[in-house]
Amino acid sequence: IIKVRQKNGTTSSSYGQWSGSFRFIDHTTTSAVTITNLIDYRSKVNQILSVSVTGSLGGSIYGTKIYTDDSIINTAAVHAGIANVGETKIVDTKILPGKISYQGSTQNGVTSSSYEAWPGSYTFTINTINCVMAPIDLINFREKINQLLSFVVTGKNEGSIFGTDIYTDDSNLAVAAVHSGMVTLGETKVIIVQILPGKSSYHGTTQNDITSTSYGHWIGSYSILSSIPTFKMALSNLVNYRDKINQILSFTVIGATGGSVWGTDIYSDDSNIATAAIHAGLVNDNEMKTINVKILPGQASYDGSIRNGITSLSYGS
Repeated sequence: IIKVRQKNGTTSSSYGQWSGSFRFIDHTTTSAVTITNLIDYRSKVNQILSVSVTGSLGGSIYGTKIYTDDSIINTAAVHAGIANVGETKIVDTKILPGKISYQGSTQNGVTSSSYEAWPGSYTFTINTINCVMAPIDLINFREKINQLLSFVVTGKNEGSIFGTDIYTDDSNLAVAAVHSGMVTLGETKVIIVQILPGKSSYHGTTQNDITSTSYGHWIGSYSILSSIPTFKMALSNLVNYRDKINQILSFTVIGATGGSVWGTDIYSDDSNIATAAIHAGLVNDNEMKTINVKILPGQASYDGSIRNGITSLSYGS
């Protein structure tokens, strides 16, 4: 029996028993983790964690953009410009490996300390992303000092780059993204970059089969802070995450109308996530956002409906 339900102008279809499911989670949910630092999450390298922070001046922090994982997150959020003092927000943090050194700085009224090698790190990412295809370089953004920008980039290996971690702003962004390890050659992701002032010198290295060149004084710089996978159309279901029951995962989606979807609110895990996100009312067609999804067990049946111009299918009894 096929059951069809209509909501918000979109039709989803019902479906029967299936072995895996997911549902979207409101990013502003009060169930976000509230913690002091991220030491306990050190093993979750490259995972994105949603955290409740209240901006504070009272904690010790080490690093700039990338912080030691014992840095007080409420203070680091102010230093990074993510939250104001006394402001409570849900922020996304990305767990990173340790570094051999951390550079302190003064930003937004907060002074972070420099530190030597430490076994774990984190950085802040942006939850809702309105981004464009990456330009060749970031010279035209030179005046946006300390601003965070997001771009869709496909990794390349042809183009000149200067520096390591911090690059001259005439460095090819797609090549620098591969050199920094944020994307691989030919891979498409959303990257978060911070525009920085010029430096007196830039140190070249070979990383990820890309060689950057050393350079002297230059008037503008940028750093690539993090990257987020993008999902579109037929590339985008959650079957491979079936074993992560009850985990909440963050993905960047670009809303697309062409995929198959089964269920309403709870979707079969072979449903196209970019289309399901439109059906759920989280994104518009061709709009890019980072969304949270919760992996769920399979359901005995899935009810279809019409929402937001998308028809999802029923499955099962």
